Amino acid sequence: MPQIRVPATAPEAEKDKAASPRPGAPADSTEGLFRISAEPRDVTIPATGEQATFALRVMNTSAIVDGYAVEAPGAPEWLHVDPGQVSLLPGSEEVVTARLQVSAATLVPAQQLQVTLRIRSMSQAPAHADFSVLVTVPIVDVPVRLHAEPSLLHVRDRDTAQCSVFVDNSNSNRPVRLAPTARPGMDSPVHGHRQRRLQLS
Repeated sequence: MPQIRVPATAPEAEKDKAASPRPGAPADSTEGLFRISAEPRDVTIPATGEQATFALRVMNTSAIVDGYAVEAPGAPEWLHVDPGQVSLLPGSEEVVTARLQVSAATLVPAQQLQVTLRIRSMSQAPAHADFSVLVTVPIVDVPVRLHAEPSLLHVRDRDTAQCSVFVDNSNSNRPVRLAPTARPGMDSPVHGHRQRRLQLS
């Protein structure tokens, strides 16, 4: 269970220090505030911009009505988190939902990363709990586009000829490796060509 951190008063701080099993150990201050849980602890967010949701269950264990908000401190710039909120009576519990979305001008690379969701008390600030979530951005697998200029080469009166091949991998979010080869036509034999490996991301 994630640990909830709140500032302690001077007498409480002395008690926590005395009861601590080792120097520098954080005091357990979850009692009497709130508890959170979530299963599973991972979420998949489409790279193409659709929203995904992640639900956490919050239980108000305090003696007052309190509200709780979800935010994502330290999240990457391309990850937009629409914070969810919920208000609970003492002793009640409810699900609070955070909406996550990729927001970027270009496709975000396929990846997995740990993102911290923070659930904070709105009436007992700065009490909060941090919850680690595994975020997956899945692969967008789109064929590479090729365009040659010129598209037709005439080598009848010369020893060599060349063309430029433009490669576009912008519709995919994972690197690809290309190995160009020449495939001669039946009536236009090609005696040699240069090979070059390309790494695109």
